[in-house]
Amino acid sequence: MPESLRTIFRKIVPDPIRGRAAFANFAVRERFGETRCLPDYIGIGTIKGGSTSLWHYVAQHPQVLPARVKQVRYFDYFSYRGPAWYRTNLPTVAERDALSARLGLPVICGEVSPSYLSHPTAPPRAAALVPNARLIAVLRNPIERAYSHWQHSLRKGGETITDFERALAVEEERIASDREKIFTNPVYFPRAYGDFSYKLRGRYAEHLELWLAAFPREQLLVVQSERLFANPQHVLTKEVFPFLGIAPEVETIEFNAQNVGGYETPISSETRSALCDYFAPHNAKLETLLDMKFDWL
Repeated sequence: MPESLRTIFRKIVPDPIRGRAAFANFAVRERFGETRCLPDYIGIGTIKGGSTSLWHYVAQHPQVLPARVKQVRYFDYFSYRGPAWYRTNLPTVAERDALSARLGLPVICGEVSPSYLSHPTAPPRAAALVPNARLIAVLRNPIERAYSHWQHSLRKGGETITDFERALAVEEERIASDREKIFTNPVYFPRAYGDFSYKLRGRYAEHLELWLAAFPREQLLVVQSERLFANPQHVLTKEVFPFLGIAPEVETIEFNAQNVGGYETPISSETRSALCDYFAPHNAKLETLLDMKFDWL
């Protein structure tokens, strides 16, 4: 299959030039484009927890206009580009109103960026711009999530440690400086924090505490990944769609999971046991915070 022009462009044009071209494109769209929506909903995570499947399912709903890209990542990595840039990733008000008129039903728009959940500056940024947005967090067993994250980082080439236990052992020292820079440099792109935060991202309670300090509890829906994977139609029609205020539409939606992968070797029993002990107090805190039960071992 021949390469697309976009793929060829990415290969032959250096990153800085592509970046300037993108900014020029955004500037034109901001200056001459129509008024654009802000999100009614935001999928905030978690990474390797099923957020891609959530995005895929919700985007198919006839009352939903999704963002133009799967992950906008404005409230964590690209906030320095400003809200006008953020809006260029979302549908126009005219598009939303036209679809609503055609359906005779309200239409919502939104985005899903799973890196938002564990980024400490994302909650106040989101609350300042879209205080009425509904938030959806998809949470996976933190042990399985950590292992999947490590495998993902290996495949991308960001991770060079091919032993999972060793990667866990050096996690804190690898990401410490990145966490500090997140608060002091809004332009800094924390690659180590993104690639190597295997345990940190599974400490869900401490991340959700920040979101709940910025948003009312009733604006947050928490979905257990395992339930979403096992019966997506039930979770979407009984939980997600009612939460978003849209019809329990299923006829036009293909409930096929996204980014499903397997591993050649499972987590060792010793490592699983150690991670179980590590995450136990964090999981207990999560259940208390949300008044929910999670059937994670």
